[in-house]
Amino acid sequence: MFSPQQQPSDRQVFRSAGSVVLWWVWLVFAVASLAAVAIGGRSHSSAVVAVLLVAITGVIYGCALRPRIVADANGISVLNPLREHAVPWAAVTKVDLVNAVRVHCTPAPGASRDKIIYSWAVQSSARPKLRSPSRARRTAQQAARPPAGYGSLPPQAQDALDRSAAEFVAKQLDERAARERERAAAGPTSGGPSATASGGPSSPSASASGSASGTGSASGTGSASGTGSASGTGSASGTGSASGSGSASGSGSASGTGTVQVTWAWAQIAAMVIPTLALVIVVLA
Repeated sequence: MFSPQQQPSDRQVFRSAGSVVLWWVWLVFAVASLAAVAIGGRSHSSAVVAVLLVAITGVIYGCALRPRIVADANGISVLNPLREHAVPWAAVTKVDLVNAVRVHCTPAPGASRDKIIYSWAVQSSARPKLRSPSRARRTAQQAARPPAGYGSLPPQAQDALDRSAAEFVAKQLDERAARERERAAAGPTSGGPSATASGGPSSPSASASGSASGTGSASGTGSASGTGSASGTGSASGTGSASGSGSASGSGSASGTGTVQVTWAWAQIAAMVIPTLALVIVVLA
């Protein structure tokens, strides 16, 4: 089973409920054992047992409690025991399940294939795969039957019950990624440009959209800007006694892909490595 936790600001956390239960059960056992060791004596074997308990606690923390998938307004964060991946929604192409939940990302510059991030927290056993053929046959049989009455569930509810917890997580993340991409594509991308030009003391002022002209020895400058992700600039200058020339150019860019950030999980690594090294030192001492 996997527990999705709904947080404020539409933040979702997916992790294995069994891993959380394992952590708290082991923590209670470790604390009670350390208390018994402390009361029993301070021999070398007691020190070995105490350090062993701490080492196992660090491993369970790094491999069971800490791994999770976090989905928020910025994107998907995949926290694994050794590394953490932050994937913005613009870089997520799809989310599927093959033994574990996989997040497909847009190819990095120079790469030919998509980057695939595997989640340690949400994994699937072989049993749901064995149920897939029978589930497909049952779905086909239900489609051939007449409409369901009050005594049976609708096809959508039956399909949700047939899915495993990992399949449900992958489907939910994939649907949210599609919604976030559609929301980003429907956002404002351009705005109305405007430009102003000011003359010298001999002329009052002039304003134009995209171009402006000046007379005499006066010159004008103008600028145009648009809202969203597109911006435009324009400039105008006048030369001679009665002629002017102006030009305006605009360029816009929208961020269609984001950058996947990968960092080492130093806290988990330290929690697992330091007690293990201490255990080796105490055993060899």
